[in-house]
Amino acid sequence: MNEHLIALLENSGFLRDGKPNLEFVDKASLGEIIDFCVQFSDISSYDNVEFQRSIYTHASSESLGGGRSPCMSLRCRSKKVEQLIQFAALYSDRVYIKNFLHDHVNASLDSKNNYWIFDQFRVDIEILSRLVPLIKSGHIAPITFQNICPHCLTVKSLRQTAENEYNKACRELEDKYYDKVNYKLIFDKGLYTVSATGPESLIHDGLSATIYRDKSAIEKSLPKLIKKLKSSKEIELTRAQAIKLKIGKKLAGETIKSAAFEIGSAQFLGTAFLTDNELEVEFIRHLTNDPIAKRRTALMNKYLNCLVPFIDNIHTTDLVKLRIAEEEAFILFRNAITKAVEEYKTHGSTFSERDAQAVYADIVQPHLTMLDAKIKKAKRHFIKDSRRQLIGWAGSISVGLYTGFFTADPLSGAAAFAASKAGAEFIEHLITKSDSEEEVKDDEWYFLWNLKRLSM
Repeated sequence: MNEHLIALLENSGFLRDGKPNLEFVDKASLGEIIDFCVQFSDISSYDNVEFQRSIYTHASSESLGGGRSPCMSLRCRSKKVEQLIQFAALYSDRVYIKNFLHDHVNASLDSKNNYWIFDQFRVDIEILSRLVPLIKSGHIAPITFQNICPHCLTVKSLRQTAENEYNKACRELEDKYYDKVNYKLIFDKGLYTVSATGPESLIHDGLSATIYRDKSAIEKSLPKLIKKLKSSKEIELTRAQAIKLKIGKKLAGETIKSAAFEIGSAQFLGTAFLTDNELEVEFIRHLTNDPIAKRRTALMNKYLNCLVPFIDNIHTTDLVKLRIAEEEAFILFRNAITKAVEEYKTHGSTFSERDAQAVYADIVQPHLTMLDAKIKKAKRHFIKDSRRQLIGWAGSISVGLYTGFFTADPLSGAAAFAASKAGAEFIEHLITKSDSEEEVKDDEWYFLWNLKRLSM
């Protein structure tokens, strides 16, 4: 699947050198956009997935995977997908994300959605461009469950007796949206809008608005209210009125669809869940009494963003290169992270952001400080030691031959190169870097220390 998807991305014209080609996007016809989305969906179909079962294989929530819920803006989607990129590059073997392009295939059947498709596809390409390096490396894999109802997918993924628990969890989530969120119905410029205010756990940024284009359905549900609304322009809805408009069901449905993808992927692909949404964690937890399944429900709730706060300065491609180059160090680091997190998880059923901060402060930061001190001490020692400098000469000749710094005659080439100021600085840097780092290469946190140094 990976090579076909990469070929599609590189040859479509929507991306150029891994970056969004927005001029091409803006000139594309609806047919060209839909054709690209259909091909993308066919290639990324779950039927074509090569299973890679391990505790380090994950299925991401729709939000972390760059999806449009709970917010469709480029800013919000980019922020979430950057968290996922960090997680995938620094922890996971592979993260499956829901193919957000597939939404356009169904939406295109209704001509009213044409403007929405053009508008959102532009954002989609921006998000996709950020994911390209990790799609190429295989650490992120878009996946499409075509023509499968999210609810049916969830129920099929659970044990036979879980359907009642699933329906109960759906009802409880809907009730939260009716009990803890306030709604206003607004009529403006011929459109009905419902504004919702409530806790951050339920409503993104505490405020959301949904435009209802089906005016007749609203007017049929609340005819008396509609007469008052057209004169006042804005009316607060009672719980009963909100239920009639099925607002809570619609909002809860976004969380349920995202959770369904995670549950279905866990069943079909053998992945663990990956979400930053406590609401999804709570919903999934209600579906089973199996202790093993419960343990998988919230693997690393947003922890990486707290544990590695300094990687914002590193380009994704450099991150992938470092992981490949330092594979053994990476494995040691990941095992250390897993162990640290598992120890904290024994204190409770979930792993919170506060726990993540504690892991960083109590375990990670002291190790990084210790490695910094070791390196500084080693550098001082090696610079002062002239005998080490002589050994370094031989080392630099070998390295020079390998990298093409020197001529065919290693001794004359080395002498000429070292005679220059640049040559002297190169050899001094080579000695102090390579020799001093030998002091910490076997440390389980060396990979993370190297990453921190790279970001400076």
